[in-house]
Amino acid sequence: MYGTVSEIKDEVRKIDVEFKDDVMEVFMPLNGKNYMLKVINENCRAYCKKQKRIRQLHSGDERLVKNLINSRKEDILSQLKRCGG
Repeated sequence: MYGTVSEIKDEVRKIDVEFKDDVMEVFMPLNGKNYMLKVINENCRAYCKKQKRIRQLHSGDERLVKNLINSRKEDILSQLKRCGG
């Protein structure tokens, strides 16, 4: 997944996912700060346990994305620290 991250001032209590035309916006709280991840949704793929295969993410996949973000939270945090976030 490729995209950008920005710190936002609005309070975010839990991970929220919004699908736009060509991007996926993920709002998430992390270490007392609130971030918005803008992910380019051209070739975002994730493993789906129900279908037992890797497939393209669509607008109904908020739960799948939340689980993916929760499982990769430490990696996201370390990337933010390396980039000065």
